[in-house]
Amino acid sequence: MAGHGEQMAGRPVVYLVGAGPGDPELLTLRAARLIAQADWLIHDALIEPAVLELAVRAKRIAAGKRAGRPSARQQEINRQMIVAARSGGVVVRLKGGDPLIFARAREEIDALVAAGIEPVIVPGITAAQAAYAALGEPMTERGDRRSVVLATPQVQQGAVADTEWARPVINAQGGALYMAASVVPRVRATLLALGLSAATPVAWVADASRAGQTAIRSRLGELRAPEGLPSGAPVILLVGLARTGAAPGVAVRVPPLSARQQAADDEQQAQRIERRAEHDA
Repeated sequence: MAGHGEQMAGRPVVYLVGAGPGDPELLTLRAARLIAQADWLIHDALIEPAVLELAVRAKRIAAGKRAGRPSARQQEINRQMIVAARSGGVVVRLKGGDPLIFARAREEIDALVAAGIEPVIVPGITAAQAAYAALGEPMTERGDRRSVVLATPQVQQGAVADTEWARPVINAQGGALYMAASVVPRVRATLLALGLSAATPVAWVADASRAGQTAIRSRLGELRAPEGLPSGAPVILLVGLARTGAAPGVAVRVPPLSARQQAADDEQQAQRIERRAEHDA
């Protein structure tokens, strides 16, 4: 494996780096180090500004894709990576979440290899992990939930919609669905038709791990497109949750883990000061 900023056997390197779900504190140490060392940073659209600010020396190239909006074509992204790698320096292709999960990594890896460039993968925390964490829900449970399903109902342009994505969700009695917000009627109808109960708890989680993360809980039979969320917020659908939580259909702000930890730390500090004051008195 190539070291940070090194070439591998004389070949240029491109680092495919996971930026995590949003909160800069959830970056891996290696990801943060590579971003800071980058001479070229080719990044997705939804990368948190605070993460981009770590790239203090890099030429930044926005290469993200957004549904329904003008976006860079994959071939152009591939070309940008190759041009940057051949120009020298540390090249980071920064992708939201984990670079290997619903991120078209195969196309980028194949393009780099064909161009004689070594792809080096730096994993990141994916949105599903942050979404489950936001709700305080384990992704697996002893004796109950023994598999983790990450799926998407989306198909590539020109392909016919199918139900193959849903079968693992049915078998596991739940999972995390990426890019589901634009096809809610099909998601609901498919899962119900394949036997998942209409009473199955579900939740939309938007901006997972970010300061404005929000959850909307309901039941599968009542599932509808998320409303009342910030425009353009990344959203993921969790199916088969153990708890129903807040009132169905109501968008509820969920403080991110870092904010909750800070609040807990502040509370402990206040208690220590209070005890010290009582002792001194």
